Amino acid sequence: PFPVPSGCVTAIVEDSSRRVWVRTSNVLWRYDPTSGDWTQFTPPEPPDPPPLGQWRYAAADIVLDPSDDPWVTFLICGAASCDTFVVYHVRDAAWIQAIDDPRCYYPILVLDEDNVGWVLCWDGPVHRITAGALEPVPGETVPGLHSGIVHAAGRLWFMAWHKGRETLWIFDTRALVQ
Repeated sequence: PFPVPSGCVTAIVEDSSRRVWVRTSNVLWRYDPTSGDWTQFTPPEPPDPPPLGQWRYAAADIVLDPSDDPWVTFLICGAASCDTFVVYHVRDAAWIQAIDDPRCYYPILVLDEDNVGWVLCWDGPVHRITAGALEPVPGETVPGLHSGIVHAAGRLWFMAWHKGRETLWIFDTRALVQ
């Protein structure tokens, strides 16, 4: 039984211990099928809420790192739009802010096997997370990015629009880092 009587599930992922992480509105939940327990993780207030206090967290994603710790992306929305985002790394129930960068709209976070974070932005740039900031990858701009994964061999696969069609793009992340 899910402890939330209503709301919208915006992300769900299973870790290697078979625990299920669920994101509803602005709360992260973890279900342990062995015990049947649900644990709630409430995020902090956004770092820079819009003026007049009229902000909300919008639907975003959960990505698990190699230690099964979640990285949670939140879009921060004002009254009219979602113009910034923040990524938190949740470790031992603590929310550690990993990124807060307004230059990327509708970000997609992926982590490679070395726990290096990559952010794909809807408006085209591919970024590497370096010291809590986004570092653009030179020459790697593809508009209309909307989903992505990192393969174990270090290849970043993502879908984007290209000349009016859905297109599969592949970058070698190891070559991008060197």
